[in-house]
Amino acid sequence: MLDAQRSPLGRWRVFALAHDRTLPLAVAMALLGLSGCLAHQEPSREWLVYAQEVPVARVTLAGTSRGNVVDLAVRGGTTEVTLRHQGQATLTPVQSPPGIKVALRAVDVRALARGDFDAVEREVEEAPPGHDDDTAREVLQATADEDLARALQSERGRRAVARLYSALTDGSLWDDERAQARRVLLAYAQRIGPEQLARAVEDEGTKVVPLRGFGATVQSPVSVRVELAGDGLDVFVNTKVYDHPEVKTLPLDWLRFHVGYDEVVGLRLYDEGGATRFAPALYLLEVAHQDARRTLLKCGEAFTFGVTLGAGGAVAAAGGRVATALLWCDRAAVALGAVTSVVDEHRAWILEKYGERGARFLRYSDGLSTLVAFYAVGRLATAAPKVLVGLRNAYREMRALKAALSAEDQATLELLGRRTEEALAVVERGADVIPIERARAKPPALQMEPLQIRATGTDGKLVPVGEGQPRPGPVASAGEGGGAKPLRASPPSSAGAGATGGRGGGGRGGGAVAASAASAESEITAALMRLRLSEQQARQAAQFAARNGVAEKVEALVNSRGFKNPENLPKFLNDWNAAEEGKVQALEDAVARLQKGHEVALEGGGADVVDYTTKEALQHKRIFGEGEDALDRALRGAAEQLSGKKGEIPPEGYKKVIDVRFDPRSTHPLKGGDRNALRAVFAERRYLDGVDRILITTDKGTFVFDPPFPLH
Repeated sequence: MLDAQRSPLGRWRVFALAHDRTLPLAVAMALLGLSGCLAHQEPSREWLVYAQEVPVARVTLAGTSRGNVVDLAVRGGTTEVTLRHQGQATLTPVQSPPGIKVALRAVDVRALARGDFDAVEREVEEAPPGHDDDTAREVLQATADEDLARALQSERGRRAVARLYSALTDGSLWDDERAQARRVLLAYAQRIGPEQLARAVEDEGTKVVPLRGFGATVQSPVSVRVELAGDGLDVFVNTKVYDHPEVKTLPLDWLRFHVGYDEVVGLRLYDEGGATRFAPALYLLEVAHQDARRTLLKCGEAFTFGVTLGAGGAVAAAGGRVATALLWCDRAAVALGAVTSVVDEHRAWILEKYGERGARFLRYSDGLSTLVAFYAVGRLATAAPKVLVGLRNAYREMRALKAALSAEDQATLELLGRRTEEALAVVERGADVIPIERARAKPPALQMEPLQIRATGTDGKLVPVGEGQPRPGPVASAGEGGGAKPLRASPPSSAGAGATGGRGGGGRGGGAVAASAASAESEITAALMRLRLSEQQARQAAQFAARNGVAEKVEALVNSRGFKNPENLPKFLNDWNAAEEGKVQALEDAVARLQKGHEVALEGGGADVVDYTTKEALQHKRIFGEGEDALDRALRGAAEQLSGKKGEIPPEGYKKVIDVRFDPRSTHPLKGGDRNALRAVFAERRYLDGVDRILITTDKGTFVFDPPFPLH
């Protein structure tokens, strides 16, 4: 699109010299095109940022700008407003009542993509306490893969990316943060290349850091502390590092050594049986930031299995353990998962039986796992042939001692050999690499209209300014076929939502109902994003809630402090059965408990509802009208679920409770029954083993049954 202030008049003059007779037409066509572009430009938009009913700032965005975020928080008597923008935007103060302190901050999340590395570091450093990870995540999310790779080409860019990675991995890692952290590691691995990583696996001099968590009975625990340096990382270890053989690989200077950003390091995970994983040196930042036990678990998740890491959020299982960020459906991934599972189960046995030969086999096996984790399998046969040959030769050396083994040991060795050969065969012939979207059927994608701006934080709201505009522009989608609706059509009012008088009622109140639903949908989206769900997940959940007619209940759920597992909410709502849905009962129960101040998980903590305050695991059943044995089947089904036979395992020590209710539309005769009527059709005791309480609600009230349960 042409810019009126940067019109290419110089080019018009050249054209006129060569084609003077066509000058009027050329100029006319150019001016016509310019006016057409300008006519189609969207006007700038403005919003007021409210804190507790008081406007504190004004946001102005170019009409085409999308994906902007305003965060508002009150800390120490100061209202802090942060605008994270992806285009032309301004954040300006407005006149506020005396006594209100306002601090404004604008963050350009496209700074890394534009190569403004000073701005990247400055924005992270200036983030409010505890919010530098949010800034890092949003900067990385706004940076395309090619821009991230370009940033790693310069020393300044590598330092800026390291600064983002450090902020991102400091503290608890949420799913969206973990996805960006893995994306950074993948970008580094691509820059390093499989050849360099393979050489690190082969080289006995590669720096290997021993890691062992602290504990009352743990001998020689080792932790690391990492600081950013201009050309890499300064790594500090404690004195217990000298108790481990890996110390000989570390050029220690007073318990400190230096690694470059492009180096590959090994991590010896003593709490995982002594497995060694290789990774870009940057990963040491995450290791240093995380609690030892959590970090070592993630090391295993990320590098144990043959998966290609990426920015995706899918999860797959291999060898009985979880591997995150699965991007490729790869035969070698499955094969490596199998061999790694066998190796990890018998790691101590391999070292005991084969000594140095076993240690060499383990190093090559661990190295191949890392290579397949980072690179497409088709590259490894030519990029890392020595690792493949080394693994096969190391196994053959162990097999040469087969005669000295017992029958059981021989069977273990043979199993290890089969799994190793299967993995090597797939890698050597260049396994088929199939994008995951082709490897499995995908449900129809929900059409998501990109937000122009959204608010996060619990202390403020955004209100569109309608001056000079026929109506407020889109802030949040109204859902299926509903078009665009503003986040709010008017400033927040302390009068609440109950007022019905005034103009614009719209018939019998249908407009008010629609506005209420749209408002609830927007509130759900904003609340879930505050709880660290991605924008798409949050908006999907909000749209599912609106579609299922439970938006107000879900809004109450997500705005409750004690809600423990919001990440499961999109699936809970997506699986809703609109015709006969018992989930509404679990939802209502969870909300009721949350409103009492309890801590609650909804479908995902080991039962339909888990109340961490009362230590109860509840399985809900709803009877619509299915036959005389409906209660019997409901009780037996719930008891089976609480026993763990269906995959849900309630927390240990929690009271197992069955809650049965009749749907208001139910025509079942027991709906009006009393306690004696219920006792007469109770399930047999043998089917209720392990159940601690049964609640059954009819039109006559809620009846409580404790063991021993009724006989009939």
